Amino acid sequence: MGRIQWTRASQFNWVFDNMGGTPLQEAVAGNWHQAVATVAAEGRVAITAPNPGGGQVYWVRGVWRLDTAFPWEGFWAEPMGGEVTNYYPGGSFANEGDLTTITLGTALPAGTAVQLYYIYLTGEQACKYEPLNNYPCIRRACRARDDYTYDFAVDRMLDLMVLLHLAGRERGRDYGPLIRFLWDAFEMREESRTSPLMHDDFERQQWDRGAHLLYRGATTGETAFQAFQSELAGGMSGRALHVKAALPTGRDAAWFGYGLDWSLAADPFKAMDRLTFTLQGAGSISRLHNLTKIGSGSATLMLLGDYVKQEKRRFVVQIETTGEVGAATCRWSKDGGLTWEATGLVSGDRQHPLTLEDDLAVAWEAGGGADLVAGDFWMFWGGEPAIHPRRLLVTLNDSSQDDADPWASEHTYVHAVPDRFTGATAFDLPFSQFWRRDNLIDDGDRVTAMWGSWYSASQPGDSDITIGAREETEILLGETFYTQRHITWDLSPDVTAFGVWAGIDTSNCNSAGRVNVNFLIKPVVSGVGSLPLRVKVKDAQGSYFYRDETVRVNTWQRLTITLGEMALESGAYPLTHPLQVVDVGCAASPPTNGAFYLTDLKFDEHQTFAAADRLRVLEFKMEQQGLAEHEWWLDEVALNLTAADPYPYAPRLAISLTPYGQNPWRGPTPVHYAQPLAPYLVGAMDLSQTYGQLHRDAQEEYTRRYGGMPGPIIPVHTRNDVENIALCGEEDFLRFSWWRRYRDFGKVAGFWHFNGALTDASGRGHTLAWQGGGAPIYSDGVCQPGPTAVDLDGSHYLTLNDADLNLGTEDFTIEMVLKPGALTEGARLISKMAPAGSGFEVYLGPGGAVQVVVADASGASVLTPTPGLTLNTASHHYVAVAADRDGQFTFSVDGSLGTCPGVRPGSLDNGEAFTVGRRAGAGSDFFQGQIDMIRVHRGRALSGAELEDNWRIIQGQVNGSAYPEVGSGQGQYWAFLRLAEFFFLSNDTAAEIILLNWLTWIDGVGAPDGNGWKVPAQFSEFGFTYGAYDPGQTAAIALGCLFMYLRNGHDLAATWARRLLDDLRENRLDPGFGGYKSDYHYAWLNAMVIRAFGLAAQGAAGQAFVFPAIAADQEHFDALMAWVFAHAGDEKPNVLNADLIPFAYSEAAD
Repeated sequence: MGRIQWTRASQFNWVFDNMGGTPLQEAVAGNWHQAVATVAAEGRVAITAPNPGGGQVYWVRGVWRLDTAFPWEGFWAEPMGGEVTNYYPGGSFANEGDLTTITLGTALPAGTAVQLYYIYLTGEQACKYEPLNNYPCIRRACRARDDYTYDFAVDRMLDLMVLLHLAGRERGRDYGPLIRFLWDAFEMREESRTSPLMHDDFERQQWDRGAHLLYRGATTGETAFQAFQSELAGGMSGRALHVKAALPTGRDAAWFGYGLDWSLAADPFKAMDRLTFTLQGAGSISRLHNLTKIGSGSATLMLLGDYVKQEKRRFVVQIETTGEVGAATCRWSKDGGLTWEATGLVSGDRQHPLTLEDDLAVAWEAGGGADLVAGDFWMFWGGEPAIHPRRLLVTLNDSSQDDADPWASEHTYVHAVPDRFTGATAFDLPFSQFWRRDNLIDDGDRVTAMWGSWYSASQPGDSDITIGAREETEILLGETFYTQRHITWDLSPDVTAFGVWAGIDTSNCNSAGRVNVNFLIKPVVSGVGSLPLRVKVKDAQGSYFYRDETVRVNTWQRLTITLGEMALESGAYPLTHPLQVVDVGCAASPPTNGAFYLTDLKFDEHQTFAAADRLRVLEFKMEQQGLAEHEWWLDEVALNLTAADPYPYAPRLAISLTPYGQNPWRGPTPVHYAQPLAPYLVGAMDLSQTYGQLHRDAQEEYTRRYGGMPGPIIPVHTRNDVENIALCGEEDFLRFSWWRRYRDFGKVAGFWHFNGALTDASGRGHTLAWQGGGAPIYSDGVCQPGPTAVDLDGSHYLTLNDADLNLGTEDFTIEMVLKPGALTEGARLISKMAPAGSGFEVYLGPGGAVQVVVADASGASVLTPTPGLTLNTASHHYVAVAADRDGQFTFSVDGSLGTCPGVRPGSLDNGEAFTVGRRAGAGSDFFQGQIDMIRVHRGRALSGAELEDNWRIIQGQVNGSAYPEVGSGQGQYWAFLRLAEFFFLSNDTAAEIILLNWLTWIDGVGAPDGNGWKVPAQFSEFGFTYGAYDPGQTAAIALGCLFMYLRNGHDLAATWARRLLDDLRENRLDPGFGGYKSDYHYAWLNAMVIRAFGLAAQGAAGQAFVFPAIAADQEHFDALMAWVFAHAGDEKPNVLNADLIPFAYSEAAD
């Protein structure tokens, strides 16, 4: 499952073509857009008509097999079912004429049907100022009512409030009404979620995903949905989701639900224990009961229409001649086969049904093999009572991404609701009421078996055994049942025994390995207190085994029969699985009349979702059930996930408006978006303090995790918005987060940065112990500047005696950054190995080769990757080993990969301490060198791509966040700037403490860079690095320092403002462009620089101190302003469109 794409209804698309002429594109999404093709003989795939865009393809996302299922039509949706391999990565495409040829990265056999995801150029261009939607590609906005188009730039709204206020102070104007207008537009859309957090009330006009994570699908595609819309529903308050689906064949199904993919191992998720919703059915009824088939043909009989007469009739349809549907002939009876109403009738499919009488007809659906065989017959009866045959399956799934078949029965837990609740009915279902179906034979709702009856008599006579359904909600032994089998008998005095049997669908319910068969039963027989029953099973060889039990009458009870204790009735031992039939009846002298109520017929105990450790999807499913149409109204869907928002009304990433109202997706909170001055300006002092608390907590959390001087922040908080789980993971829910490029899934058992301490950043409290005497010595590292690597001199080492570092039989990954002082063969980097026992070690082989030892009860193996990977003493190295225990071991040194087959799959557990720099439990094989970082993942083998990228992230070559601002200094230094603006106007002492931490840190890490200065530019969970110079980041620091100085006159703030301003002016101007460039938008970063020089030169109204500006500050400000207006217009490079220049300036220029 995906991350951001699967949870968002839209991404950032507040885009206008200020220049005009932007080439427009269109996205094509595989099966959803009928974009299918066949692999050609040479292994290539052609994009040509009828697929659009041949010869104009701009980018190819991927090629998947035709049967790969995607949960919704979004271009970036991740595959959910079938073969999920993308066969394009590593491939290429070429455009020629009206043909695009794709060369696959991973070969597929010729003739393989595939679906294509790609973006192509339409040949059109945008007009000047035309609004564009840039997700998933650049195309016109507002193309339809449900096109998500307009997003607020949330942080800019708050910035604009601040800038209006500051401008008003300078000009003596009151912009209060405008500031209030902006705040009101922001505040009304930032309400916190209230518990239960997973709650969908469908109060929206257009179905969407957004915060609701909603998806849908059907075996026949989306055309199966005749209705899928949030609408006003009769009898329900407000809107509800109206779903209507056409399911014409027995193999058809339609489903919709919520993609969650949550671990339930930790709070607040592990406290969830129930699902609630409101449901209304159509109340469709039928007077046709207990369809039973005897025979070997593969066709399925469908009952069409209904029985409308008063008297009870027993219908039989029997095949007379063998053949396929449409060729074989049949006859039918309405008195149980005593007489035949018609013979020689040609069988037909749904389009050619066979009418029996009035509204009642039958049709056949062809199967595999011979459809209809002479002698096949079907029995059913018609009459009162009317029953409700449709069921809505409410499903919870506990699979993980690694499961081979995530939708198999062992991961699927079902609660089925019948279609008899025609008014809005509230359901409150504990997880214990969601059961796997692979041990259920019949419970009346989740699974319904085919039932039949028999009796034996000393002489012929009139006897009747009727198998029907009782529709009463019963709570039996703590479990809820909506439907029970109702079996009545009226026997002649000559009947000596009788029974009813349920056929077992062995493809879905296999008895192998089961211990017992059991069911709930309530006999109703007058004049007796108990009833002897015989329970029989028919095994795979046709033998019958039985056990006799006595049950009480007129009360519900569970009858459990141990299979191993059953005696042979007919046939031969042993009892052979899978069992075919379960039979319940009276073996001798049965009462002449009476009834059974029976339900929950199954093998062994219920396997419920209450024990699940993961919730992947919450799904509502309509199976065909012999019925072509299904209709439901659903409302108020909720899981009892409870958690308070720690930072109410702090800004989230996005506010998107659609033609139907606000998009519910808002995203996490970047800390730098929280401008405390904005609520301060409108008198919302409590919220101003909340924003300040967010800054303080983010700074403290960074220091708590990573040590060192306080200053930087963990840049994102997920709040209590469930949609952020898919982005940042449940491991970061309600926490500060890096919004990582690669999630850690809560599998990190230890994470040590050695920033002047041996503490653990994983949150598990696994502080390492220094061994060998004295105190640790720290040297310069590469994960971040300064003494951030522990120095091991060949006699000292580190230990942790904690069972959490036992890796058992799980996958694992060990990552390190280190610099060897010597390449001593046998030196242990990491060791947790028992003498002559189990464990694991990472160590240096000959010539600095990286090797691993793994040992379980079967022995030990030394693993060397191919190709070999070696270290040297000249530089720091990234060393990683990712162990897929039943696959392969992947090694990485500085991003280069090597592999070897996995071995020793047994447990690696032992009682030795986790040891760094020496063999565990022995005073030998010391490592000499510096250790800069160690991270251990338990239960997860990182991919090769992740191992490659992690080294690049550490070096600042790749952004470590999935959202660019978060992983760059932009997010850090804008937080500093916005807090400084607040401090300048409020003189808030709590804000000053945070800012002084920042200032001290900047002074500690700011370093000479040629004639100028550099500060860290890339931040991640590994640390921070300097990276490429960014003038926007530098200007933010300079502005923050200026605001600090103007308020409190702090000399260090003035020093750094001066250094950075001089560096910007003297060294960083782009001579060709004339202004400043970076990887981000030129306009705003140049505006930041201009603002910094303007503030330095002219100060600000209300300042307590005057910054010691120099003449060059004013000169540079004037030069930059002149440059902006010189580059205003429609010629590139332009900084400002001529039409957007404020009128006052245009008038002055004229």
